Amino acid sequence: MGVDTGKVSAFKAFDFDGNEEWNAHLRNVELPAGNPEAALLKVKSKWYKKTVDPDFDPAWLTGTVINRPFTYLLVPFLVLAVYQLAFFLSEHHSSHPLWQQHGAKAYQWLLQRKQQALQVTAQVEIMNGFTLLALLLTPGRQPVLMLMVWQVLRLRYWSVDAAIHHRQVWQALDQLTAGFRYRFPILQKPVNMGVAFFQSARQ
Repeated sequence: MGVDTGKVSAFKAFDFDGNEEWNAHLRNVELPAGNPEAALLKVKSKWYKKTVDPDFDPAWLTGTVINRPFTYLLVPFLVLAVYQLAFFLSEHHSSHPLWQQHGAKAYQWLLQRKQQALQVTAQVEIMNGFTLLALLLTPGRQPVLMLMVWQVLRLRYWSVDAAIHHRQVWQALDQLTAGFRYRFPILQKPVNMGVAFFQSARQ
């Protein structure tokens, strides 16, 4: 069942603050300290379904009222941006006193860990792709974003700077899942489709 945007809009427009019954209910609720906003939204949605609209589904709020930030998708790009910025500063501002005092040491520290950083970045990029793929089974699905991320993964597989790290991750996943795919041959078909998708980007 899809999201009923009309009912979600009605929920968002409902005057909780001005509703005496809701305020009385809220006074008897103890919200956790960890994430009170999410907990409050959950309490609101359950109360709203019970009291206002029995046909309202709290699951509709996933990805709508709660806007998934997907900030984890930015992590690989931020890592690469740090290295690009450090390289730029080393090339154009190496004589600056601040660079000589602090920047040069930080740049050397980054260079010593560059391969590990690129490897972890590849792992995170691929993990992000599978995360978005799994979200297709939830109300918070983002099919367009998922397709964009997998398109980037396909390009990264063949790019000069990222290919070696991405292929190492894919090879590790292939070895890790080989036994499982052997026991369940039906899973090999979507894997083959994925391989064909990646191979199609090769020029």
